[in-house]
Amino acid sequence: MTSQNNTFNDSKDNRYLLDQIIRFTRQLHDSGINVNLTNLIDLFDGIKYIDIANPDDFYATSCATLISSHHDLALFDHLFNSFWYPDKTEDKILKQFTDNDSDDSGTLEKENRKEITQQEQKSQNKKPDKTQANSQTAYSPNEYLMKKDLGLMSPDEMEQARSLIEELITIIANIQNRRRKKNNKGHELFFREMLRRNASHGSDGMEILFRKKRIKKTRLILLCDVSGSMERYSRFLIHIIYAMYQELKQLEVAVFSTHMNVITDCLNTDKIDDSLDNITRTVHDWAGGTNIGQCIQEFNQYLSQEMSSSNTIIVILSDGWDRGDASKMADEMKHLHNYAHKILWLNPLMGHDEYQPLCQGMQTALPYIDYFMPAHNLESFARLIKQIRLLWQ
Repeated sequence: MTSQNNTFNDSKDNRYLLDQIIRFTRQLHDSGINVNLTNLIDLFDGIKYIDIANPDDFYATSCATLISSHHDLALFDHLFNSFWYPDKTEDKILKQFTDNDSDDSGTLEKENRKEITQQEQKSQNKKPDKTQANSQTAYSPNEYLMKKDLGLMSPDEMEQARSLIEELITIIANIQNRRRKKNNKGHELFFREMLRRNASHGSDGMEILFRKKRIKKTRLILLCDVSGSMERYSRFLIHIIYAMYQELKQLEVAVFSTHMNVITDCLNTDKIDDSLDNITRTVHDWAGGTNIGQCIQEFNQYLSQEMSSSNTIIVILSDGWDRGDASKMADEMKHLHNYAHKILWLNPLMGHDEYQPLCQGMQTALPYIDYFMPAHNLESFARLIKQIRLLWQ
């Protein structure tokens, strides 16, 4: 048995290291990796037997004690490098996706508002001042785009944003569950099927069969508000939804204003412009009034049975402004909440510090919402994707 060569005492350095390890394991847990107290204790025990100054030994010990599924290795490697060696980490997109520190998120919101102000000033003045230029060059293009308000994006920026969303969506597109299926390219022997199929052959022959994990196909439904109050965001949200549909073919999408319109088939095109043309021909109340209660009722009565099940996650994209009957909306939201697995409500107005959910529609919906989240920039959608990943595990 290997003897201990790194005994921890009560020194300041060791206390700091232990604090950092705890912070790291919390970040793993918040990012969807199953880490518990037992794993943490195993890691503390393991580092007693290694040279803690050797990064390879520390990585191997952390990986061996904290990771129980090889599907989490890629995410663990990124989080390990970004936490312990931040200067060497170049992938900024996934860092935005995995960062869940509340203090950091507040700082990012302040920086986002600062960027919006600078963008508006640049559109008003032909010659932007040097302070603005220096402030913007402090961000990488991806970081700047992740924080920029969707309502201020140019067409070229929306195209870049769609590419970023596609990269993030791949994280949840191939989540695997515990069930297996027969597959000749798998790496596990399918003993049950082998015994059943070869029972009649006796000892004369044996057909070797393999299996692999099934892809988890929990249904996801997006209901997007395209009424007049959402006009600033709705077209950009369709771009993001189109990017999500390209990676998640089990996704169902509907838009609403005064009526609920399913547009899933409209998104099944090779180009976003073709999808937008299809949506324009299908949806006749775009940028009209808002009757959320009536729209949710139409969904519950005519669409819910074929589009949803008990494990369905429903995401509603809306600012909550409603001119319909509040009691009707409450009844329909309650009905929707009863059969959906989870309801996530994304509100673009939550990107402002002074926002409070005081409008009638938002007040009516809040008791039946499981997660109330912002939707004003790509960073908000990165958090949405992370939350869906946690719910699908």
